Amino acid sequence: MGLTHFVVYQMGDEFEFPFNTHALASGMVSDADTAPTYRIYRAGADEALVTGACEKKDDANTVGFYVASGELTEEAGFTEGSDYEVRVEATVGGVTQAEVVGIMRIAYPGDGGGPSSGELCRLYGYMYYVDGINAGKPVGAGLGTLEVTDLLTRPSGVAVIYGESGTVGLTDENGYAGVDVVRGARVRLRATWPVVRDDGSAAIQQAFADITVPDEPTLDVGPFFQS
Repeated sequence: MGLTHFVVYQMGDEFEFPFNTHALASGMVSDADTAPTYRIYRAGADEALVTGACEKKDDANTVGFYVASGELTEEAGFTEGSDYEVRVEATVGGVTQAEVVGIMRIAYPGDGGGPSSGELCRLYGYMYYVDGINAGKPVGAGLGTLEVTDLLTRPSGVAVIYGESGTVGLTDENGYAGVDVVRGARVRLRATWPVVRDDGSAAIQQAFADITVPDEPTLDVGPFFQS
């Protein structure tokens, strides 16, 4: 139904895990027969801590787009320093499907990237080939991407996380790509670029890095290369 996201929250935050429902036979997006439900489990527990109904999201412009959401409170049984799994269940065309769409951690106060001024830091990385017909050369302009795939920790009190260019940056002619992220956040980066092997076959290479954004204008996250 959707991707499994990992997010770090603070006690009192609103959690939100979006997902899409599909018709099992065709694979096409489709509304559920009734509102999907969610169950939240503390890691290692057999019984659900919290249950609820999911809501439609952007219903006028989408099909089968739902979100499991709620508030993280001590009254509901959540505790700081614990991890939780968010499982959703939906019935589409009479067929019931279920999936874990999110894993979340409730951090202790002060955990994560620390306080943020709201200013942005430019995260940039270098992509190059170590073998194949382009060995030793940087990835060409526009061929590679550096993308924020997950926001692991959101600094408290910060609304805007990314710069005007969004969450994806393209390589320049020297193989560098960058994205602007608010200082104090912790994010997961994914570098993606094409590879041409010695035999002429093509492939896609990916590499990942979890970064705590410093209180600096720029950060070189290091080279990404064909392994």
